[in-house]
Amino acid sequence: MTQCESCASRASLSRSMLSLLVVSLFVLSVIPAAGAVTIPAKIRVGNDPIGVAVNPKTNTVYVVNSLDNTVSVINGNTNLVVATVKVGSGPYGVGVNPKTNLVYVTNGNDGTVSVINGKTNLVVGAIHVGHTPSGIAVNPSDNIIYVANWNDNTVSMIDGKTDGVIATIGVGKNPVGVAVNSRTDLAYVANTMENTTSVITETMSSSGKGGAVTATIKVAGWPWGVAVDPSTNVVYVTTMWGWVSVINGKTNWVVATTPVGKNPISVAVNPKTNRVYVTNFGSDTVSVINGMTNLITETIPVGVAPPGKAYWPYGVAVNPNTNTAYVANEYDNTVSVINGKTNLVTATIGVGKSPFGVAVNSKTNTIYVGNAADNTVSVINVKTNLVTATIGVGESPSGVAVNPNTNRIYVANTVDGTVSVINGKTNLVVATVSVGHKPEGIAVNPSTNTVFVADEGDNNVSVINGKTNLATATIGVGRIPFGVAVNPSTNKAYVTNFNDSSVSVIDAKTDLVIATVGVRSGPSGIAVNPSTNKVYVANYANSTVSVIDGKTNLVTATIGAGKGSGAIAVDTKTNTVYAADYDVNLVTVINGKTNLVIETIGVGNAPNGIAVNPSTHRAYVTNSGDGTVSVTSLANL
Repeated sequence: MTQCESCASRASLSRSMLSLLVVSLFVLSVIPAAGAVTIPAKIRVGNDPIGVAVNPKTNTVYVVNSLDNTVSVINGNTNLVVATVKVGSGPYGVGVNPKTNLVYVTNGNDGTVSVINGKTNLVVGAIHVGHTPSGIAVNPSDNIIYVANWNDNTVSMIDGKTDGVIATIGVGKNPVGVAVNSRTDLAYVANTMENTTSVITETMSSSGKGGAVTATIKVAGWPWGVAVDPSTNVVYVTTMWGWVSVINGKTNWVVATTPVGKNPISVAVNPKTNRVYVTNFGSDTVSVINGMTNLITETIPVGVAPPGKAYWPYGVAVNPNTNTAYVANEYDNTVSVINGKTNLVTATIGVGKSPFGVAVNSKTNTIYVGNAADNTVSVINVKTNLVTATIGVGESPSGVAVNPNTNRIYVANTVDGTVSVINGKTNLVVATVSVGHKPEGIAVNPSTNTVFVADEGDNNVSVINGKTNLATATIGVGRIPFGVAVNPSTNKAYVTNFNDSSVSVIDAKTDLVIATVGVRSGPSGIAVNPSTNKVYVANYANSTVSVIDGKTNLVTATIGAGKGSGAIAVDTKTNTVYAADYDVNLVTVINGKTNLVIETIGVGNAPNGIAVNPSTHRAYVTNSGDGTVSVTSLANL
């Protein structure tokens, strides 16, 4: 089955409509360009996100999840999902009235519009409209809502005060996108199978307010999305043939046709900056158009998908007050956040296949990511969030550690039973050290230039002299040692024993185990804050974090985290702990002083490695399920 046939078989309204066009066009490409790219920040939402809208007054983003029959509510200040609202069947479009703080969602399978109270996030009404409602737009100036009914070839006009349908207007064939100019009270509807845009004018009669089509404008092939800039009175229509038609709202003439990416779907305008954002469904990008010149000023990738897959950016919305654009990535179940000023934001960076371990050299401001399925290490420049080098190492690299004093990087190669030593200045492998069977976790004591490697298959820890690159000792620990961390202040190493539910404490001066601390089941990741002498253990099977007092070797707290907490890291300067929750695609943020969870951050698919740069207070999370690294700015948490 091809990817297009697969989409056509799915039940959602969006998929059935879009698949009809994509199969006919036969131009949908889902293989993005290779190489290192900087990806905007992404927020994990529901299944098959399609439509997106913003309330600029409350800085709240609403994302329609078509296969979940829900709407994700995102706080625009924190980029966190704060609520999930159940709506009708097959939701598609969403619109917001910032004056009334009401949100309207079209339900394609129900033939209804759900009304959500933006203050309480509760559904307060359901309005029956035409057959398979799709696009929706709100005119906040007179509280009129316009709904495009795909299979009826009509537009329903709703009075937002009474929630009643006041008019049903015939338009072109298969209308989908709709937009309103609140200054002229004109609505624009994209008629997909007719290659036209209908212009609707509000009318008044003895029976009350209504509407009528006053113009039909010919545009390029298969129009889909529509947006209006009320400041310039210009209308933008995306067409599936790869163009954006630009219409003068005063004359209803097409004044420009701008080529964009493959299969452009949705479009949004920032009237304050006169920038237009177009999602290119077939090329996993967003085109940014200068509204004054109608030229593309930027093409922003929203994801780096595995071969044969894609992110499918669909809906887009803009908050003009914060100059931020939000893009719903349908296949990836995420929302990309774009800074409208720089088009560069806290990012998700495409790396190699199955990224696992990650480490930071805070002195050089460089990140190192082990790609288990590629047998490589990606080198990332923290300043630019770009991959600057890819280094071949041993087979199935897992753990990565850095000695900032010597600028040496150590990579545990699980299948080879070796550790690759990389010169951070030249990005060359300068040594390969044989260790035990299935090395996983790795840590460095920069004060003594000693490397500790957890050999999972041997139940040992190998000790490497960083000066000579020779293994100098083998220390027996518990069953299935996995993670390892070092406190350079006390010269102690800590090793998680996954099958024993314990942590081995090693005196690095004598290479002897001096204590075994019982924790919860399935301990995996481990991190140390040398400033507080606290050790943090992520218990994967128990979804908790154990806190160990490094002085007494006693567990002083057990903190609930997300499901499948595995990797863990500490910002030693802010005393903040970050646990990657593998099963739920989250990072749990813990206050190291109070041992309380203070934040939960959505990241990529299957996060399994995390590192913190204490100089910049940024965390780097490897997402093995989608081949990316999420970068989270932590300074304001």
